[in-house]
Order: sequence, then structure tokens, then C-alpha cells
Amino acid sequence: MKLALTVNCWSDEDLMFAQQFGVSHIVAEAVMPSPDAVDWNESVLAGLRNRVEKAGLEFVGVENIPFPYPKAILGEPGRDEEIENICSFIRNVGTAGISLLGYRWTASDYLPSNRGSK
Repeated sequence: MKLALTVNCWSDEDLMFAQQFGVSHIVAEAVMPSPDAVDWNESVLAGLRNRVEKAGLEFVGVENIPFPYPKAILGEPGRDEEIENICSFIRNVGTAGISLLGYRWTASDYLPSNRGSK
């Protein structure tokens, strides 16, 4: 059995917590490394893997798609662009040799009754 933890791998504190908690495998929470970062390309993904491995942990995957996609979920105009962004992210994850991608596809987060509260 492998014990894994999902953390923000750009956070030194989160990686230290994982070390102290005794996990050996990390699933990276899909958050950008900085506010000015714009793309989850191979370089960003390699940097993510490098940070985890430098902390003495094994990088096993990415959790969540790192951008909102309510139009795709609800089938609204503009959905094709959001779907292409998702497909591009999935291709980049695969090209980077990452074999695990977890995601959440929840329409209830984007229903009109919930949109104002986000």
C-alpha cells in the first residue's frame, strides 16, 4: 500500500507537513506556482515534480483541473474554449509523464443558486 497526500506542492510548509506526516507519495493540488503564471506547460509540471522529489517524496499525480469550466459543465456558449483548455491540460499532464490525474466534475458548483456565492 502507498500512503499519499494531496498538497500544494509550491508551498514549502505543505511539503514539510507531508514529510512530518510520514507519507511517501504526493498528489499535487493543481494550483499555479505564482499569480503571474498562465499555463500548465511541461516546464511548470517538471518544476512541480522537481520540488516534490527534492523534498524526498515521490510525485504520483495531479488533483483537479486548475481553472474554472462552468460553461463546459452547463453546456453554455463558450464551452468549446473551456473544453479545449481542459484537453490541453490533460495532454500536458500526459506529455510530462504523469500517470494520475484526479478531477471533479460537479455541476452543482455552477448552478444559478450557487454562482453568486463563489
